[in-house]
Amino acid sequence: MLDVSALITLLLIAFYLLKQYKSISFKISVIAGGSFLYLLIFFWENSVTKIVPDPYLDEIFHIPQAQAYCNGRFNVWDQKLTTPPGLYILAALKALIFQNSTEIYCGIDALRSQNGIALLAIFLFACSCRLQITKSYQEVVHTAFNIALFPPLFFFSGLFYTDVISLFSVLVVYKLVLDRKKSCNGYYNNLSLLIAGIASLTIRQTNIFWTTIFSGAIDLTNALELEEILQRELDPPPGNHQQCGHGRRTFDIPLNEAHLQDFVDFILKVIVVVFKRPGFVAKRIWPYITILISFASFVLWNGGIVLGDKSNHVVLIHLPQMLYLWPFITFFSAPLIIPTATKVLYNMKKFYLVIPKSFRFYQSYTWTLFYTIAALTSSIIIVKYNTIIHPFILADNRHYMFYIFRYTILRHTKIRYFLVPIYLICSYLIYLTFCTQTTTPKHLKSSNQKLACRGKPYWLWRSTQYEAPKISIVLILLITTALSLITCPLVETRYFIVPWVLWRLNIPPAYLRSRELGLNAARNINSLHQKILKLQGFTLWIETFWLLLIDLVVGYIFLYHGFEWPQEPGRVQRFMW
Repeated sequence: MLDVSALITLLLIAFYLLKQYKSISFKISVIAGGSFLYLLIFFWENSVTKIVPDPYLDEIFHIPQAQAYCNGRFNVWDQKLTTPPGLYILAALKALIFQNSTEIYCGIDALRSQNGIALLAIFLFACSCRLQITKSYQEVVHTAFNIALFPPLFFFSGLFYTDVISLFSVLVVYKLVLDRKKSCNGYYNNLSLLIAGIASLTIRQTNIFWTTIFSGAIDLTNALELEEILQRELDPPPGNHQQCGHGRRTFDIPLNEAHLQDFVDFILKVIVVVFKRPGFVAKRIWPYITILISFASFVLWNGGIVLGDKSNHVVLIHLPQMLYLWPFITFFSAPLIIPTATKVLYNMKKFYLVIPKSFRFYQSYTWTLFYTIAALTSSIIIVKYNTIIHPFILADNRHYMFYIFRYTILRHTKIRYFLVPIYLICSYLIYLTFCTQTTTPKHLKSSNQKLACRGKPYWLWRSTQYEAPKISIVLILLITTALSLITCPLVETRYFIVPWVLWRLNIPPAYLRSRELGLNAARNINSLHQKILKLQGFTLWIETFWLLLIDLVVGYIFLYHGFEWPQEPGRVQRFMW
C-alpha cells in the first residue's frame, strides 16, 4: 500500500500542478479522478502484496539493490542490472528524509508503492500536458485517467520496476517543454529542464531520445512557429490588418491539410534554419545539447550504454520493431481507431461507386498505388533481412511476447510476410486517427470570444485556441520512436509505453473527432456506420472499459493462474507483460 512518505510526495506534486488551474470545477475533477485512480492502485498493490509477497522476476535484482542503497552501501552493485541507479537512489532518499528503518521504508511493500505514487503523478502531469495541448478543460481528466489505465503501465504500478517512474520523468520534461511554448524559456525553466532531463537518464538510458531529440525538436519547432507569427504581426499581409487570424502560419501546417510534399518542405525548412541561424537554434536548445553531451560522456566512461550484463544487451539495428509497434497501438487503442476504420471503409465504398472516374481520380489512384507498393516492398525486405529473435524471448515463457512470437512469426516463415499488410493497415489507421479533421467547438465560437479576439495579437489569441495535430508532432514522434526502438534487438511491450502515451496525449479530443465523423457521413450513411457514429460520443468511456477489462484479465491471470517449471518445483511462475 502507499505509505505516508509517498502520499506526502503526491500532495506536493498535486499542489504544484493544481495551483496553475483557474477553474475550480476542473480542480475538483482532477481530485476526483486521482482519488478513484488511487483506489484502483491501492486494490492492485494490496492484491499483489498478498499473493506475491516475495520479489518476482526482475524484482529479485531491483529490490536488494534498492535496500543496499537504503542501508548506505552505495558501493554495492549487482552486475545483472543494466539500468542506472536512479530508481534505487529515490528509495534511499525517501528512507533518508523520513529517517526510518529500511524494513519500513525500503521493504518490499514500500518499494512497490513508489510506482503507485509515480502512476498517480503521471495522471497529474498528463492532465497538465493534455490541457496545454487541447487548450480546453473538456475531456482532459478522463483522457489522463485512461492513460494511467494503460495495461502495461498500470500493471507495473504494483511491482518494483523502472517503467512507471521512467515515464513519469519523461512527462516532467515534456511539460517543461510545453511551458516554453508560452515563452517561458527563462533561467528557471532552462535549469529545471536540464535537471529533469539528467534525472530522467539516471532511471533509464533510452530516455536520452525523449529528453533530447523529441523534446529539443518540439521546443525548436514551437520557437520557430512563434517567431514566424510574431513576424507576421509586425508585417501583416496587405488587406488583413483588421483580421484576428492574419497570423496564420505556413511553417507547420495541420495534418489534415498536409500532403507528402509538405512533410519534405517542413524538414527542409528546419535544416535551412539550423544552418542559417545556428545562434538562434543553439540559444533555444542548449539544455538538450548539454544533456546529450552529459550522456555521451557517461557512455565513454562506461564503455557502453548499459551498466551490466553487456553481452545480452548490445545495440543492433532492428527495423521490424517499427512494424510491431502499430498492431500494439491498434490493440490497446481499438475504441479510438475502430470509428476511423469504419469511416475509411465507408469513404472507400462511396469513392469508388459514386464519384465519376475523372483523370484526377486516376492520377490520385496511381500515386496511392505507388505508395502502397513501395511500403509493402520495403516492409517485406525489412522482415526478410532484419528480423531478429532475441534469445530472451525464446527462453522465458512467463512473458506474453513469448506466445505472440511463438504463434505468429515463429510458427512459419510465411506468416512473417502475411503480417506485413496488417502492420501497414494499422499504421495507416493510427495516422488517420491522429490527423482527423477537427472543427472549432461551439463554446469557442461565441460572440464574446470573437469580440475578445479583436485588438489582440494573433500569437496571444491563438494560445487559447485548440490547434489540430501538425506535421511536426508526427515527424518528431515517429523519428524519436524509431531511434528508441530500432536500436534494441529485444522486443518487449514495455518499450512501447512512452510512444503510446505521447501519441495518446496528442490525438484530437473525442468531441471533435465525433463531430467531424458525423459531418462527413451525415448525407448518406449505412446503418452500421450510423451505429458506430452514435457510439463515437462515448469513445472515452468505451476506452475506459476496454483498458479496465484488459487490466482485470491480465491481473487475474498474474495472480491466480500461475504455473511451475519442472526444474523449479514448488515455485510459482506467473504470466506478465
